[in-house]
Amino acid sequence: MDAAVQAGTTSTGKQYRFSYTSFTKKLFTLLGIGPERSSVEVNRDGVRIRMGWSFSLDIPRSSIKSVMRAGKPFGYGAGVHGWRGRWVVNGSNNGIVRLVLDPPPTGRTLFIPVKPRELFLSLEDPAGFIALLGRV
Repeated sequence: MDAAVQAGTTSTGKQYRFSYTSFTKKLFTLLGIGPERSSVEVNRDGVRIRMGWSFSLDIPRSSIKSVMRAGKPFGYGAGVHGWRGRWVVNGSNNGIVRLVLDPPPTGRTLFIPVKPRELFLSLEDPAGFIALLGRV
């Protein structure tokens, strides 16, 4: 798939889709955290992440210290998982991008405040996401 199909442009920025397996796409859609309710948007101010009702985080551009391709940390499944400042928000093990955040912004999971210092996302177009963040 080309980047134009994988990512959309909104009035406020460029939108990227989470990558899902066929199983998680169906399951997460039933749970309200599938592709139609989830996205990662890059705008001039930073990054806005939503995975349905289960996770929301707005990251100011100044908090993003690095962004790179990575593997998913061992022991984390698909969905929204976190511990001690390390959070994984994914629908698959493909297209994983790691962001290092300082200061850590406050987000929400299940309406509970979280402060990720390290964030792993599964994206359909990780290269486009990384390239765009470098230009914002």
